[in-house]
Amino acid sequence: MISFAEIWAKARHIAALVRFMPFETTTPKERAQERHRRIILTSGISLLTKGGAQLLALAIVPLTLHYLGQERYGLWLTINSFAAILTFADLGLGNGLVNAISEANGKDDRRLAREYVSSAFFILSGVALLLGVIFAASYPWLDWPRLFNVKDALAIAETGPSMVVFMVCTLANIPLGVVQRVQLGYQQGFSNSLWQALGTIISLGMVVVAIFYKANLVWLVTALAGVPTLAAIGQCIAVFGFTHTWVRPSWTYINFDAVKKILRLGISFFVLQLAYILAFASDNLIITQVIGPEAVTQYGVPARLFSLLSMMIGILLVPLWPAYGEAIARGDIVWVRKTLVRSLWVVLLGVGVPSIIFVTFGPQLIKLWVGSSVQPSFMLLLGLGVLTVLVAMGNTLAMFLNGAGVIKFQIIFAVLMSATAVIAKIILAGAVGITGVIWGTIFSYIFLTSIPTIIYVPRLLRRMQQKTMMI
Repeated sequence: MISFAEIWAKARHIAALVRFMPFETTTPKERAQERHRRIILTSGISLLTKGGAQLLALAIVPLTLHYLGQERYGLWLTINSFAAILTFADLGLGNGLVNAISEANGKDDRRLAREYVSSAFFILSGVALLLGVIFAASYPWLDWPRLFNVKDALAIAETGPSMVVFMVCTLANIPLGVVQRVQLGYQQGFSNSLWQALGTIISLGMVVVAIFYKANLVWLVTALAGVPTLAAIGQCIAVFGFTHTWVRPSWTYINFDAVKKILRLGISFFVLQLAYILAFASDNLIITQVIGPEAVTQYGVPARLFSLLSMMIGILLVPLWPAYGEAIARGDIVWVRKTLVRSLWVVLLGVGVPSIIFVTFGPQLIKLWVGSSVQPSFMLLLGLGVLTVLVAMGNTLAMFLNGAGVIKFQIIFAVLMSATAVIAKIILAGAVGITGVIWGTIFSYIFLTSIPTIIYVPRLLRRMQQKTMMI
């Protein structure tokens, strides 16, 4: 049994890491301290800022639900689902850039980092421009109300213009997102959290103002998508203009070898992202088409409750990705192994216990939150809880695999899982309703993601340790 003295000593050790001044990095022990400092700082600030912003987002759900009504609120949720679907539009280059920056950081090579950033920024600018042209050309030919399966006259009138505003903001964020990947690669994700929280809090305030003045859905989408885009522009000016001038994008630093590496990593992450997006972000679209947009609200509101857990655990996990990459580049495999084991235990307890509470008291919590208009079944809540725990544990292992550059393995099983999950969700949604959507995902994830990863990761760690010992 752990004594109070041991707990106190551990707490003092963690408290000593909470500082803005970096540690020396000349020895493995000092490098471990610096990684822990950055992880704790990023996670702590992110939990405060993003957690607070997420709580505000949950707080305005009853307001927006009652203002928009079941169908228009379902339309809003479905439009917002495209934000997750369109994350693949950067061709995975953003995630590839995180790996590239963490590697350059491990080599203390600033010129290489600038070549990576410049190459990624201008490629992504071209991608955003191309997608914008495609959207503008196809917009008049698409039947937007039919696509979203809306029947209300007001919802029909709002659908197309809302998508225009949403797409403009989303496409602008494709090249702007480079700055967030840069700071994440340098293990300075806490700065990202501050900027994102600023944008989110202001945008939610604008949503409340829009509702107060009885604005239509177009203005609500503008508030929710436009303000964070302005915050991203401000972050670019601050980072590239003041704090990280050595990685400021420049035409003269575009390097063919850097382009090849980022594209190779990016395409791999692109396929991986696309597979998981199809598996997890397709729920609202499948429900809309198979059951109807009103059912999206019955599914989406309970899902938002569990998404709070996923968001918070994601905040804790993301800083580990570049830390693993930098540690592996330096050969600090002992630190990697210990950190992975500890993070798995933290995630299991941090997600498992709240999930049990949400499943048990979910109906009461949701009634207090949004009223009696949303009444989830026990099987839906149980499915959301089980999937939240499974995905949190899977993402913990994925951060290690991403940092190690092991993408091909993830792609194979992600594609198999995604295809199986989509088919299962469509079939089960028609057979048993919205509950079938979540359980179709669970069974696919267990057999085609969880089990293969649990078998593979220990073998990979042993190979890395053996390789380090041979050097």
